[in-house]
Amino acid sequence: MIGRGRSGTVFLARHLGLDEERAIKRVRRTESGFIQEAALLKRLRHPGIPIIYDLEIDENYYYLIEEYLCGESLYARIERTGSLQTGELIRLGIELCRIMNYLHSFKPNPILYLDLHPGNLLICREQLKLIDFDQAALASLSQERSVCYGTKGFAAPEQYEGGTLDERTDIYAIGALLYYMGTGHAPEGEIKAGQGSCRGDLYILMGRCLRIEKKERCQSVREVLEALEKLEARIFAERHIPLLRIAAAGSRSGIGVTHTALGAVRYLRQKGVSCLYREQNDTGAVRRLASWYGLAPDEHGIYYMDGLALKPRYSDVVQLEQPVFEVILDDCGTELQTVLEGEYDLILFVCGLQPWEKEDSLRAIRFLGAEEGLQILLNHRKCGRDYLPEEVRHLRYLRLPFLTPPFDAGGRRGQENEAAEETEFFERIFWEAALKKDGGPGRQQKKGDSGGTSGEGGSALWVDSRGSGNRRKYRLKSENGAKAQKWGENSGKNQCQTQSRSGQNAWNVSG
Repeated sequence: MIGRGRSGTVFLARHLGLDEERAIKRVRRTESGFIQEAALLKRLRHPGIPIIYDLEIDENYYYLIEEYLCGESLYARIERTGSLQTGELIRLGIELCRIMNYLHSFKPNPILYLDLHPGNLLICREQLKLIDFDQAALASLSQERSVCYGTKGFAAPEQYEGGTLDERTDIYAIGALLYYMGTGHAPEGEIKAGQGSCRGDLYILMGRCLRIEKKERCQSVREVLEALEKLEARIFAERHIPLLRIAAAGSRSGIGVTHTALGAVRYLRQKGVSCLYREQNDTGAVRRLASWYGLAPDEHGIYYMDGLALKPRYSDVVQLEQPVFEVILDDCGTELQTVLEGEYDLILFVCGLQPWEKEDSLRAIRFLGAEEGLQILLNHRKCGRDYLPEEVRHLRYLRLPFLTPPFDAGGRRGQENEAAEETEFFERIFWEAALKKDGGPGRQQKKGDSGGTSGEGGSALWVDSRGSGNRRKYRLKSENGAKAQKWGENSGKNQCQTQSRSGQNAWNVSG
C-alpha cells in the first residue's frame, strides 16, 4: 500500500508481462460516482496528469489502474524547506496553472478539480503532477452533490457555504497554494501585500485569487497564468542575465540529436535555468508530441510539456513575440550550415563511429571542427583516438550515455545509476564548456563584471558578460569561487516513470 484517501486505497503493482510498475486505486463498489470519475480521467491527456490505463471490477471493488508516479509531495517539500524561493514558487505556480487551464478548457463543460491542496501535488524530477481526482467533476454536475469536500485552508468559502461552484472555486485554491509555497502555511482569510517575505507584486496576485467574493477574484486561470509569466520575465530582467545560445546537431538522421537536445533542456530546467527548445529542423516532432497530448500553443507559439518549453519550426512569415529565457537551445538536426550561421556559444554535435556512420561523422566533424564551443558526442560508443584520422584526433570527444526518454516521468525504478550518469554527463558538458570560455577555474570575477545566478544553494549558474558585440563569455562558478559543486546530487531520488500504454492485464500487487 502506498496511499489512502477519502474514497479508497492505492497500491503499488507490477505488470508481469511488461515488467513495469503501476498504481492501482481500489474503491468499494458502494462509492457512488466512481465510475463517473474514471470516465472523466480517461478523457485526460496532459503531461501533468497521470495516465489512466484500465478499470477492473470484482464483486466488492473497483480497481483503477494508472501511471505510477514517484516523487515528493508539495506538502513534504514545504515541511522540509519551510518555504520556497520566489523563482521556484513562480515556476511551480506556472506549471500548476497550465494543468488547471487544461482542465478548465473543456467547453462548454469545464472540469473542476475542487480539492487542490499540497498533498495532491507531486514534484517528480522538479516537474509538477496533479493526482487524486476524487472530487473532480464537470461544472454542470458539480451542483448536484449533496456533500462537497474541501481541505481547510485551501477550499473556497462557497464550498462550505453551499454556493455555486465554478472555475473561480479552483482559482481560490491556486491563490492559497501560492501563499502556502511562499510562507509555509495556509492563508487565514484575505491577505494583503507585505504580510510575508515574497515580493509585493506576488502578494497582490495571491490576494486577487483569495477574495471572499468570487466576482472580485481573478476570473480565469489564464489570467493568473499570464500574471505569473509576467512576474517571471520581470525577475529575469532585473537579474540582467545575458542570453546563452546552444545548438544541437548531428551527422545523420536518427543519430539522437533531438533526444540529446531535450535531455539538455530537461537538465537545465531541473537546475532552475529557464530554457527554450526551438525546433530548427523539419521533423515536426514538437507538433506531433503536442497532438498526442492534445495541447495547444500559447500566444507566443510555445507548447509546454512536462515543464519544458518547446517551440516548433514556423514559417519565416510568422512573427511571434518571444518571452524571456536564460538559455535558447536550437535543434538544428542535420542542417550544419544553420549551426555555422547561428553564432552559438555551445554546439552539441552528435555522431557515431560505427562503420556505416563513420563517413558521415568525419565529414561533419571536418565541417564544424574550427567552431568555438564544439562538443563532439559519440552516441553509445566508447572510442579512443585510434578510431580517428590524425587531422581530427586533437578535437574533444565525449561518449553519450544512456538518456532517459525526454518525457519519462522520472526514470525506471532501480535505474538510479543511469540517471546519475546522465546528470553527470550534462554537468560536465556545461561546466567544462564554461571553463574553456572563462580561461580556467582560477580566474576571479573582476570588479564591474555583471553576473546572475540561477537556483539556490551551494552551486549556481553564473553568467558573466564581457567584451563587446554578440560574442559573450559565460561560466559556471560556485558561490565560494573555487569550483562548481556537483549538480544533481539528489538526481537519483524521487524518481518517477511514464509507463507503456499497452500490455496484458496481469498484475502482481504489493500490499
